[in-house]
Amino acid sequence: MSAATTSRLTSAFSFTRAVVWATLIFLAAIPLLFMNGLATGYTLHIFILVLVYSLLATSLNLLVGYTGPESFAHGALFGIGGYATGILALEFGVPVFAGILLGALAAVAAAFFISLPSLRLKGIYFAILTIAFQVIYQDSLLIFSDITGGINGLAGVPSIPGVFGLDSAVVDYYVVMIACVGSIYLLYRIINSGLGDTFKMIKQDEEVAKHLGYNTTRYKILSFVISAFFAGLAGGLFAQHNAFVGLTLSNLFISFQIFVFVIVGGAGYFWGPIVAAVFITYLEELLSLASVYSRVLTALMLLIVIVSIPNGIASISWREHIHSAGHRVGLLSKANRDDPNA
Repeated sequence: MSAATTSRLTSAFSFTRAVVWATLIFLAAIPLLFMNGLATGYTLHIFILVLVYSLLATSLNLLVGYTGPESFAHGALFGIGGYATGILALEFGVPVFAGILLGALAAVAAAFFISLPSLRLKGIYFAILTIAFQVIYQDSLLIFSDITGGINGLAGVPSIPGVFGLDSAVVDYYVVMIACVGSIYLLYRIINSGLGDTFKMIKQDEEVAKHLGYNTTRYKILSFVISAFFAGLAGGLFAQHNAFVGLTLSNLFISFQIFVFVIVGGAGYFWGPIVAAVFITYLEELLSLASVYSRVLTALMLLIVIVSIPNGIASISWREHIHSAGHRVGLLSKANRDDPNA
């Protein structure tokens, strides 16, 4: 590797780290605006929604972007975490933090159940099975309405109370922020570990991985289970924040939406799906009074990206474009200086 290449990589890493730290400081400062009357509770809600969807996008990216199988069951896993948290709190009096953790483990159990028969399949067949699970899950919520609340859902899910004189909305925001940011960091470490390298090898060429002695089915199950844990965790966090969990929390469109975050942002690029989740979630909230239009927007963005940028927005080499533009500007400036008539 040349010195120039090393310098560019170091510069890119430093820039990314600076952006991450600036984002974290900004997120941590949002409640201060709320406490000083410069932001509303709805503002906190928007940022919580962005954090939860960023975690969902990152967790699905681990599976789709780094290991291979295309899953459309993430909405169901998200919902399982939320429903388990709500049922445990309302029916059994389980404390909210324990309920969120147990909800994440319930999503893990569901993912393990799905993965055993289906991860031996490849491509479209696995995707179809995950869609089937999503549909079965949604129908089960209606069939077992005595437990799930059916079309009415579960209202009154306990939220995190205020502490140290802080408003409960502020405490809730910080808990969700810390949990989501910490989970995204853990996923980053997993992806950039030896285990993550194995996942990437399986995605690149599963047959080669098998010849090297790796049990690829076991690793795909592990990837699915890890992904499901964080999806269930996101569901539990969101359920306690809303104090409600219902059918709209985990329908097929939610699974499609999370998948769009990954594809539009760029499957296999760590930051791309997060940026896409933030951008699309904000746009959809702007169109929240017209949900039909927000769904059309999501589908339209997916179509545009698939046609024009198949590998997602993160695959674009922005640094090269900026360098090229700067080079052209430099040449133009030089030409103007050399031209006595300029």
